[in-house]
Amino acid sequence: MQLSFKTKLFLAFFIYGLALVVVTQFTFLKVEELTLKYKASQIFVQKSEFHNAYMKDAEKKLLDIKNSYSLNKYITTKKSKHTIETLFLDITQASSKIFKLRYIDLNLKEKISTQKPKKLSSKKDIAYFKSVLESKKGSIVYSKLGCSEQHIKDIIPIIHLATPIYIKDKKVGILVIDLFMKDFLYKLVKSDTSKIYIFDNNGNTLVDTDFTKSWSKHLNKNLKLKSGEILYMVIVPHQSDIKESILKFVGLLILLSFPMAFLFSKYNSKQKKEEDKHKYNQDVLLSLFDLSDVVLFNWNNDEKWSVASVSKSVFKLLGYTQEEFETNKINYIDCIHPDDLKQVTQEHLNSISYRAYYFEHKPYRLIKKNADIKWILHSTVIVKDENNKITNFVGYLTDITDLKNTEIELKQISRTDRLTKINNRLYTDDILENQYYRYKRDNEACSVILVDIDHFKSVNDNHGHLVGDNVLVEFARILGVSIRKGDVLGRWGGEEFLIILPHTKLQEALKLGEKLRKIIDTNDFPTIGHMSASFGVSTFVEHSSIDILIDTADKALYESKKNGRNCVSTIQTEKE
Repeated sequence: MQLSFKTKLFLAFFIYGLALVVVTQFTFLKVEELTLKYKASQIFVQKSEFHNAYMKDAEKKLLDIKNSYSLNKYITTKKSKHTIETLFLDITQASSKIFKLRYIDLNLKEKISTQKPKKLSSKKDIAYFKSVLESKKGSIVYSKLGCSEQHIKDIIPIIHLATPIYIKDKKVGILVIDLFMKDFLYKLVKSDTSKIYIFDNNGNTLVDTDFTKSWSKHLNKNLKLKSGEILYMVIVPHQSDIKESILKFVGLLILLSFPMAFLFSKYNSKQKKEEDKHKYNQDVLLSLFDLSDVVLFNWNNDEKWSVASVSKSVFKLLGYTQEEFETNKINYIDCIHPDDLKQVTQEHLNSISYRAYYFEHKPYRLIKKNADIKWILHSTVIVKDENNKITNFVGYLTDITDLKNTEIELKQISRTDRLTKINNRLYTDDILENQYYRYKRDNEACSVILVDIDHFKSVNDNHGHLVGDNVLVEFARILGVSIRKGDVLGRWGGEEFLIILPHTKLQEALKLGEKLRKIIDTNDFPTIGHMSASFGVSTFVEHSSIDILIDTADKALYESKKNGRNCVSTIQTEKE
């Protein structure tokens, strides 16, 4: 039977429609698979960065404590044990992730500990600390994941970070931080977009996003992993609505195939069919970009980084629409935070000068339309023509705001005293060390004031430690609002505070000390009423050191106490 041209065209288009359905379904399934893999890889990168930041922060605390003036003084002189115990306790209380802080001698006996010191008895611990003693100077040795002996029923995993301590190249002991790992592991698996599981070698679940199977093989007994065991992270992104969209789209396409085939059979227009096919494929491609959380940019090669095209997902990130960028109502360079503009511009120019094909910026900030701040990762490909001339730049942006804010928050916690909310001993030590280097290098003047609250023990004895804590907080507040801009206030330990005064000579420091003494003397403290403080002032002089500076201030403080308290003293002269 001879078929008419219209019938042939109808059948041809109908078969084409069915083939397009199959190809489209396969394409979308592949796209979904790639999208899920990409999301999983992004989450893994974020979790790895969080893990590295967490461990680097713990290592920094360990090294800061090891190199602190107080610990070295105690080990060298065997004096001021109470001071170092107070320091250890303050550091432990200031950090929610530190379980215990210890100093262990060469006989593996705890000399200083935030809990009751004891001689190590566990074979596992003895083997670990012996390996620390055998490690090289400056090294940090991690233990395997273990469990606190005091939390067997409620699984509390911990690890040890330890480093050997040397005094004048002689090994004297070990400094150990015991870290709580439960919250860390829970944060590691926390995700709104995926389910995350951490397994051991035997397939037992240690932690999972829903916390339903956590510690499955370790309940009601010690957490013990095999020697050398590796933990595995499995990331399962939530299924998107792409499958549902595919089914709807396929069904709709099948239903439309019949009337569309009939209509196209009436209009013998090959050119029109080709245009429709091209437009459809282009819309599918653009929709894939728009569904992603990643923002795709095509920048022109000009000074303002004007935008040739951008995915619709830019609205979610910056609050500006696709049209606002593509019509140049807003240029990309206008969105970069002013404090980061120099860094981003220099990295951009460096990559061009190095003739790079692809480059990544360090994380930087963008300002949204509503003035909120977003931290991003930015990767770019440089596009050139046949003459090797740059025509445009194509890149993508990934939002890392939550991760960056967590990093900033952890940094702030590590340098803040938990009770008074001022700088803690470790951070104050760092500032003092920097000032000492400036004095040695540039002869930059610097003085310190050591402040001690008079009769503070009687406050705790007569009114209780809660009132005593309130007094410490009030003292910190008064000192903080009364010192000058540029001065640094820190809690030195117990009821002692240290004020670092850059660019300040001895007489200026004495005047500031007297000003602070009068303010405290006239202040009305809740419950207590009148309180006073004694002050010791010292300054860097020739052949001085940090130890000498603090020791001089301490002796001056003793003079103030000896002279009846509530006064300011120094044992130096301006010539000295």
